[in-house]
Amino acid sequence: MQTRHMHGHITWVDLESPTHDEVRALIEEFSIDAFVAQELLFPSVKPRCEVHPNYLYVILHFPAVRHAHKMREQEVDFVIGRNFIVTSRYDTVDPLHKFAKVFEVNSVLDKSNVGEHAGYVFYYMLRKLYKSVEHELSYVQDALLSIERQMFNDRERE
Repeated sequence: MQTRHMHGHITWVDLESPTHDEVRALIEEFSIDAFVAQELLFPSVKPRCEVHPNYLYVILHFPAVRHAHKMREQEVDFVIGRNFIVTSRYDTVDPLHKFAKVFEVNSVLDKSNVGEHAGYVFYYMLRKLYKSVEHELSYVQDALLSIERQMFNDRERE
């Protein structure tokens, strides 16, 4: 599924479980290397960052304990050019979904100054994604504290 957002001269294409046809169209529109385009179709094992002449290709993984829809680790692939950013993911990533809503509202109202290039959009996306990681860690910390309390209240066997 493909969603396209525009703000000023910056285009954001968000792909969830992209198809071959969607990726083929991106190759033509943004001059993305065929190898990178192939990588957008399937999850990767490790994070990665590659510098290409007209864009960056970045793969990041984020833990998802509380809000996991399908997987406990969510991957987002980013292709960041001067006037565009492409995100590809294989599950619903809640912080990215929330970011899309804010981005769309701000572009309609023309309230946000996202900056001169798509790198600024990438920066704001990362802020939202890593803020979500803080919430995930807080959830894990609370669960560990609860387990500790139970262990030391004569409930070790349970």
